[in-house]
Amino acid sequence: MIRIPIAILIAAAVELTPSPSKNDTVVATVDGRPIFASAVALQAAAKPSSAKEALDDLISAEALVSEAKRRGLDQSSEVVEAGKVALAYALLQTFEKEVTKAQLDGASIRRAYDRFKPELDHSRQIDVWHILVPLKKDALPSEIDSARKIADEVERRARELTDLQSFQSIAVNLRDASGAPLHCEEITTERDGWTLTSFSHPAFDQLKNPGDVSTVIRTDYGFHVLYLVGYIEPRHLSLKDAEPLLRERLFPSFQRREFARFIEQLSTAHAVRTFPERLSE
Repeated sequence: MIRIPIAILIAAAVELTPSPSKNDTVVATVDGRPIFASAVALQAAAKPSSAKEALDDLISAEALVSEAKRRGLDQSSEVVEAGKVALAYALLQTFEKEVTKAQLDGASIRRAYDRFKPELDHSRQIDVWHILVPLKKDALPSEIDSARKIADEVERRARELTDLQSFQSIAVNLRDASGAPLHCEEITTERDGWTLTSFSHPAFDQLKNPGDVSTVIRTDYGFHVLYLVGYIEPRHLSLKDAEPLLRERLFPSFQRREFARFIEQLSTAHAVRTFPERLSE
């Protein structure tokens, strides 16, 4: 079965004549319509096939287009609609080429650097999941004993497990003094980072290899048992070094904003009339 280049069929639908690229060469014509060397190269790469086979395919496709036009099929609603879709798609491709990462301004990059600086410029970090048995600061001795017993059970179960998912399930299966599931959360911190040192220092001191489990650790929030995911080595990227990464991260949202602006401009640049009263019909 001959693979008909869709661009040729759509071109016929909307009466488009392909424009040659610079220094392109006409290698054949069908009813006066040129077939360029660049089109042959694209067809050969897409199939793949030799240049002669690709040219034969394009000639066959153009001949089909000519016969379809002779029979008036190019005026059918299906073909016309396909042409509209192709034109819109071609414009979208042009938009994607015109809106690039390089257009992100320096101020946006600097703001992003400040926002993501803890990720881009940090000392060695530890990545852990912890299960917390909460404890009020004014807890009674009996409440402290009760919470500690639950935490001891968390540690006992954790040491019998070998994977993170099983560790996380402990928090679902055990309950605190109020009967609620235990809190389970991932935390990444430096040794002297944003967490309490009563949490981070034991984490760094006790946990060495992924899968390690800590003893019961007490902080102002209660009793914790930690599971080591791993360590994140130091990273110190300057604004200049981080710029390519930041442009990559910011570009999708920038592109969406630019596209919304582009559509708004099109709506004002072209004659648009709406008849909302007819919607009910």
